[in-house]
Parts: sequence; C-alpha cells; structure tokens
Amino acid sequence: MTCPDCKAHARVIETRQRKDGSTARRYECANLHRFSTSEKPKAQRGDK
Repeated sequence: MTCPDCKAHARVIETRQRKDGSTARRYECANLHRFSTSEKPKAQRGDK
C-alpha cells in the first residue's frame, strides 16, 4: 500500500478485529506518516 500523503511505501504496524467483523489496520510509511483503513468482509454468492 502507498501513503495517501507522499505516495511512499507503507507497512502495517497494527491490526485489530472489531466486534462487527471488520478489520482495522494502522499503517506507517517511510516518511513516518500514519493512516488507517477499515476492511469489511464482502458476502460471497450463496451467503445470506
């Protein structure tokens, strides 16, 4: 993943599972900018 501020390579520094099933990740780039993402699982075909 790249940093939204400076476009440098970013690495995951923390991952947490939330109660709603989503995943929160904290990233840090080579220039020490930090940012977060939230990932929610997508239902697959046949799932209800």
